[in-house]
Amino acid sequence: MLLSKKEKELLEKKVKELVARIQTSSINESVKLQQMIQRNKSRLDLHDAVCQFPNLRIAKRRLIDSVWTLAFLDIGNKQAHVLLYGREFIPSYCIERELPSVNCIESDTFVSSRTLAAFEYQGEYFEVLNLKNIFSYNSSLEEVSQLLDVAKSVLETEM
Repeated sequence: MLLSKKEKELLEKKVKELVARIQTSSINESVKLQQMIQRNKSRLDLHDAVCQFPNLRIAKRRLIDSVWTLAFLDIGNKQAHVLLYGREFIPSYCIERELPSVNCIESDTFVSSRTLAAFEYQGEYFEVLNLKNIFSYNSSLEEVSQLLDVAKSVLETEM
């Protein structure tokens, strides 16, 4: 998810060029250009987020026609604080192919049924420190800026 300085500059330049092309494009081409702009902006936003929070990890889980996003802070010692688990996070749809997959492990022995207890991320198993029902992890977040607000809040209050 991290981009080199050159890759970031190229993406920023490409977004500017695509925005300029929209002015003179047909409706069909305009829709395609908007999708390309959104995909590139998502890559840039996620790059900036990971630069701001180096222990932030973002992965996806494809379920039928949805892309579920798992965003978490890697605490170390194979432990994680989950920030987001939901299917409304727009950047995940834009760059789904670039995100690593995650395998979630649920438990129904704590608080309520369907608790996210652990997950496998890039071949490593992580224990979830903030156990909650799977639908209780800021599942309505849609933008990277909202995710960053949650990360800041967690770091200020809980860590």
